[in-house]
Amino acid sequence: MQKAIENRFIHTFSSKDGYKFGFRYGEKTDAKDLIEIFEDVYDYDYLYPYVYDIDEFKKRIRDRSQIWFIVEHLANGKVVATGMVKRLNEISIYAAKVLSKKEYQGKGIMSVLGTRSVLYTLSRPKLRNILRLATEVRAYSKGSQKFADKLNCICYGFIPNYNNYADKREFDIGQGESYNKGRIEPVLMYFSPIKTFWRLRERNIILYDHENISKFYKTMRKNTRRLKHDNVNYQSGKTLSCNDFSIKEDPYKSHILIRGCLKVKTLEHLLEKYDNWNVIEWRVPTTMKGINSQKIALQKEFKVMGYDPGSNYKITHTEDAILFCTFPNGIDVAQFQGMDIYEKNQPIVDLVLEAISGTN
Repeated sequence: MQKAIENRFIHTFSSKDGYKFGFRYGEKTDAKDLIEIFEDVYDYDYLYPYVYDIDEFKKRIRDRSQIWFIVEHLANGKVVATGMVKRLNEISIYAAKVLSKKEYQGKGIMSVLGTRSVLYTLSRPKLRNILRLATEVRAYSKGSQKFADKLNCICYGFIPNYNNYADKREFDIGQGESYNKGRIEPVLMYFSPIKTFWRLRERNIILYDHENISKFYKTMRKNTRRLKHDNVNYQSGKTLSCNDFSIKEDPYKSHILIRGCLKVKTLEHLLEKYDNWNVIEWRVPTTMKGINSQKIALQKEFKVMGYDPGSNYKITHTEDAILFCTFPNGIDVAQFQGMDIYEKNQPIVDLVLEAISGTN
């Protein structure tokens, strides 16, 4: 019996109340079992409706860029928790939400699931070059923030309007619109350096000479020991503008992600196109090429929401990025009620709240 259990599960453990659980890959799990978890926790108000569609969920489980994990109750064989880690690019992975049914919460299951999911993902031969883990955590959960800190994650930003919960099963993304009527909430952004990350990161940092940028960078530098070795150059002169960017739409969250450099006219076109979305997030590189875009972002009243070390991947190195955001639908301050911020993250949150004060 014990040998059969060991062959089926990567890891077995006991919860705080003494019950035995098994941790394993989720690729052979019935999608219905995972759907039950999301229904139990969110009813039908999750961020993405695919978690309620058995055929769509099966596709996700089979997607080789995603690795699903589950926790199973050994006594009755029920799947009680799940989590997913996704590959973003050649050096980065993203740890998505870990989730357990309500009756199994508070028993230490999610802590084991979160830790083991990351460790076993990194142990896979095809992912041996991964140097960076990215994730985000709800601003209402101090416990999750503390857990991220235990995993050597560094908080680098805070974004209002980021999560958008509602029943979206009838929402048709084929119309080109975004779902912006859900319950919004803010999140804390994290990254974790892995292996030789710091050696690959570009330490020559070029910033537009503006108080809003320098305050955020200096706060990150104070909180992150390795940034103290940076060579920082503040620029205020005229530089060449260029279009060298990627853009990603997430209609379910009403979120736009732009990476790279933009000319003024290009940005104005995008602002007009997405004038009814909850968040436009623009990550601008801290390079000479990015100086003009840093300046343009401030001129167009984007707010500095974060400073992300090593997030822009290049063949020989990684570059930092400044996280700018604008909120076409405004910011409902009610989303900040009930936040429970881990003390270590408070300086980041305070900078953002100061930056957006007066924003409707």
